Amino acid sequence: MNTSFEEKKDAVQEKILGCMIKALRDGTLKVEESRASAQFVLSKIDSVGTSQELLALLQELSTRWKVYESVLLEEKGKQIQSEDTDQIKQVQQKLQKFL
Repeated sequence: MNTSFEEKKDAVQEKILGCMIKALRDGTLKVEESRASAQFVLSKIDSVGTSQELLALLQELSTRWKVYESVLLEEKGKQIQSEDTDQIKQVQQKLQKFL
């Protein structure tokens, strides 16, 4: 697994923690739920090796605990943007071959 993906996983874990702290402060997440959600993430995060697997983890997390939905939506948006950028680069490369 590459360092860049590990850094991405670390950043996502930080976002999850930030959501948890905010939800605890706001009262939208109970302490017991925060423990359960933390255990859920910690039990699965090490086995995540791709962006798709990370999104699947976030999907399951946000399905169980809605307070984490913002992390899922942000990561989905980043992935879509990355895919769009890759597609644009491919089209540009094909166009340059014709020129």
